[in-house]
Formats: sequence, C-alpha cells, structure tokens
Amino acid sequence: MKSGIIDKVAGLAALIPWKRASDPASLIFASVPWYNLSLAGSICTYSLVVYRRHILDPELMVAAPSSSVKSHQMDYHTVPLAEILKSENTHLLVYACLWLTTPTNMLKVFPFAAYSLLNLTNYCIIEAFPKHPLSLAITPLVSYIEYPLLLFAAHVDLAVIGLLCKEAKNLGSLYVLIFYIFVWGLRVEYSDASRLAVSNLLRFLDKAFNEDVLPHTVHKTWVLARTKFTLMLSITDYDTISAEAELRQSASFGKERSPVREKPKRRKKKIYSACS
Repeated sequence: MKSGIIDKVAGLAALIPWKRASDPASLIFASVPWYNLSLAGSICTYSLVVYRRHILDPELMVAAPSSSVKSHQMDYHTVPLAEILKSENTHLLVYACLWLTTPTNMLKVFPFAAYSLLNLTNYCIIEAFPKHPLSLAITPLVSYIEYPLLLFAAHVDLAVIGLLCKEAKNLGSLYVLIFYIFVWGLRVEYSDASRLAVSNLLRFLDKAFNEDVLPHTVHKTWVLARTKFTLMLSITDYDTISAEAELRQSASFGKERSPVREKPKRRKKKIYSACS
C-alpha cells in the first residue's frame, strides 16, 4: 500500500516540467515562461515609446518638401533617422528582439533588465506620479544608485560580446553578434557609462601589454590595434574619460539622463531634396 502511494506520487512528479530539467538554468526557465513573456512585453513597450517619442512628437520632425508633395500643395514631414538611432529606447528594443531569438542566458538579460528598471523607475517618479509620496521618498535612492548601476551594466555589456562570439561559433551564425556590436557602438557614442567601460578595458589592456615579458612586436601590434579602435569609437583620450568619471562619481554619483524621459529638442529646419 505504502509503496503504491510512493509510486503514484513519483509518477505525478514526473509530469512536472521542472522535475525533468537536467541543469539549474533549465529548472528556472522551464517552470514559468517569464523569460519570453518579459521580453515580449519589453518589445511592445519600447515599440510604443519609440513611436510616441520619435514619430508622434512634432518637435522631432523636419520639413522635407519634394516636387511630388509640392504638386499637391501638402505639408510633408519626416522623422530624422539619427534621432531614432541614438535613442536608448531604440537600443533596448533591438536588444529585446535579439534576446528573444537567441538561447537563454542571464548574463545577456542582466544589463537589459538594469536599463529597463531604471527607465521604469524614472518614468514613474518623474512623469507618471511626480507628486506621490512614494516617488518623493525614493527619488534620492534612485539618484544614488542610478549611475553605479549604469556603469556596472555597461561593463557587463562588454562581457556579452564574448558570450555572443561563443554562441555565434556554436550556432554558425553571426547576425546576432553583428547587430549587437552595431547597437553597442551607438551606445558607446551617446552613453557616458559605456564610454567609461570601454576606457577602463583599454587601460587594463594597456597595463597587460606593457609588461616586459611580452615581445616588442606584440606591444607594437596592440598599439596599432588600439589606435584604430579608439579612432573608430572616438575614444582617443580615454584617460581623461576615466578621470572625469571618477570625479563625477565621487562628487554625487551624477545622473545620466533616463532614455524614457529623454526628449531632445530639435530646431525645425527645411531639408530640400535633390529634385527641388
């Protein structure tokens, strides 16, 4: 009787998905589909944010008359692609699409989750509920942890590149790595935290390649590669970037502007087409 009950319980337990998981990661992700659901929700959210900020906002549109539009006497406006590409909301939208179509890994999701958490927090305390007592209470805490969290996430972004290289080798496809590096390059151009992360990596590699045990040819090759890399990312004076960041962090953990509430002002101007 007792053995029959044990066998029945064991049979029911075998039907539970996480019981069949062979590794801890599978145990977490097989029980509840929160990973895919959260990424799908992020894609919808950031798509709406990009649409509202950069397509519905008339301040970001510029007049672009053409002969066909003039013939119908209509006002036609376009959205500057540069404004969309440099928006962190666009970067996170691309990240969410990439992580939804690639193997599950917490290292890839952590920076994305950190950026999204800061975006949501800043949106709630600045735009949605600016006068709520809870918003007023947590504003100093958000101001204190925002820059260190952004800086840590920017360093993890560098580790994600190595992880994607490994996945590209295993999957035999480079499209995820190419898209990620492209978006990461845009972030380095417009994010102080990302630029500081790159400068810290370059300073570490400088110390490693300046060791006396390494041949002179290795050091010379590194100097050439570093010069081309820094010119490509416009980080030629990365020692100054590190010094300014240390001063900024020691002063008051200065805040980066949140991408959700970021609303750049653009002076309207006319862009004439070649046929006009």
